[in-house]
Amino acid sequence: MLTARNEGGERILIPAGTHVARCYGIIDLGTQYSERFGNWARKVQFQFELSNEPMDDGRPLAISKKYTISLNEKASLRKDLESWLGRSITAKEEKEGFALGSMLGAPCLLSVIHAESGGKTYANVAGVMSVPKGTIVPEQSNPMISYDVENGKDAVFTKLPEWIRTVIEQSKEFKDGDEPETEETAPDTSDTSMPFSDPEMAIPEEPVAPPETYVYGPKTYTRSEWLANLHQAATVANLTEPSDMDAMKRDDLQASGKIIIKQLQDWSATNKKAKAKV
Repeated sequence: MLTARNEGGERILIPAGTHVARCYGIIDLGTQYSERFGNWARKVQFQFELSNEPMDDGRPLAISKKYTISLNEKASLRKDLESWLGRSITAKEEKEGFALGSMLGAPCLLSVIHAESGGKTYANVAGVMSVPKGTIVPEQSNPMISYDVENGKDAVFTKLPEWIRTVIEQSKEFKDGDEPETEETAPDTSDTSMPFSDPEMAIPEEPVAPPETYVYGPKTYTRSEWLANLHQAATVANLTEPSDMDAMKRDDLQASGKIIIKQLQDWSATNKKAKAKV
């Protein structure tokens, strides 16, 4: 069990903003070498389908996010899991490991931002959050995908998109010539319908967000954290976001954030008063 201690098609740019989503795939990418950080680290890719963003054929758009498998307090995986679960990682989970497979099929809100690279615009997952109570999330469309690098080139591996197989084959587990033996009875739970199989869609190494900071009260936030919280606040309170919020410069985004937070506080106070009268 993995724990945390449309092939060749046209690339579709997912709109920036907050999306209702569901996790349908968790792929162990093995231990990968990072040229940027000069070290080896175990990686995992989470795949999400955007329930309310259908393609022409009716299937939902999909997006993925790559993480270093770590429950360190500063790790992106831990931050997103806690935001997604709506609770902190427990001491027991820190010690014994968190079963990542337990998130398969789980609904969530994704904060998607756009980033420029090499003259192209890409959609990146800035944050994963819990779904507000009462939000309707459509049933899952894609079959589950669950792959563990320890299973080698099993039935699941052979049906992954070619670019993902190539990434896995660059892992320490495969490159050292010690590819794990394939289990002949491995269940076939893979799917090849993921629309984003273009190698150009590979997620950049962490951290993705630029080193900007945003301040509210005693806390500071990175740009991705700030945007993720603002998108969640707007969704919860049914607020109207500025149409260009994801592309705003730092000072404008800081100011817009304070306005949204004030509106959220007003909405929360109104709700409390209404409940108190009941």
